Amino acid sequence: MSFRGGNRGGGWRGGRGGSREAHKPPPAKKVRTEDDDDAPQGTFEERLSYMIDEEEEMFDNEPSTAQMEEFDAEKRFIKWRRPAPPALDTNKDKLIFQQIDIDHYIGKPYPGMPGARSGVVPIMRFFGVTKAGNSVCCHVHGFHPYFFVPAPEKFEKENLRDFRMALNNVVVSDMKNNRDNITDAVLHVEILQKSTIYHFQGNKLIPFIKVTMAYPKLIAPAKRLLEKGEVVCKGFAGHTYRAFEANIDFEIRFMADTKVVGCNWIELPVNNTRYVALPTRVNLICSLAVKLRSMSVGMHLFHMLLRGNGLM
Repeated sequence: MSFRGGNRGGGWRGGRGGSREAHKPPPAKKVRTEDDDDAPQGTFEERLSYMIDEEEEMFDNEPSTAQMEEFDAEKRFIKWRRPAPPALDTNKDKLIFQQIDIDHYIGKPYPGMPGARSGVVPIMRFFGVTKAGNSVCCHVHGFHPYFFVPAPEKFEKENLRDFRMALNNVVVSDMKNNRDNITDAVLHVEILQKSTIYHFQGNKLIPFIKVTMAYPKLIAPAKRLLEKGEVVCKGFAGHTYRAFEANIDFEIRFMADTKVVGCNWIELPVNNTRYVALPTRVNLICSLAVKLRSMSVGMHLFHMLLRGNGLM
């Protein structure tokens, strides 16, 4: 007799029977925390309302976005703040800085500076930093834009005054709105020996008239009026002039003439410096101001602003 069939019919199967269920260990006891004492034990709606109130209270205690931004800005300012500016002695101390950027703006003539005395003037501006980390803003006065025209045949130095006055009158009359009260649009004219690069000139120099204007925007109308023959100079009526170097960027012109290159070091010399008082508006960003004459940057007067505590 075989017992295999009997085992299939309903004998005890170890591991699947119900007798081991009775020996299963009871579930672990849940540990009660302090937060559980505060939570309500009521309905689901009551517990949900309690959780929402807790979330709102948590957000109310967090700092606002404005407070966080103010805190971050203060931290950045402390980290990147410039050192205090040095006490410069104009009789023995040089100011040397590396220029990072150059631009220009149109402003009023500064007392004691070269250039035009009325109307508005172009002012070059250096941005840089000293080796000690002081940021520098240096305002350069006395540099004006210019261009060239070939001098007419038999044009002499005696004709320069008439030429300047004739050109100045037509440029001022051509202005649609002379809000800056410009009376001297043409500051200076002189004869120089130059050579054009157009065609072969046989290595010969010919006389050119160098025309210096009050500020860059006057170059275009002066060029147009000269090329149209509207500048009537005594003894040269109806003559038309071809302009040269009238399209050179003002900053490039300044850098070429003063031999300033990108990111070079600028030296403001000794014995040509004196401190000046600044308006309240400028004092907000500048801690020291001087003006000086520097031979290292083309013999022009400088109005230098040394920023000590601000970011450049």
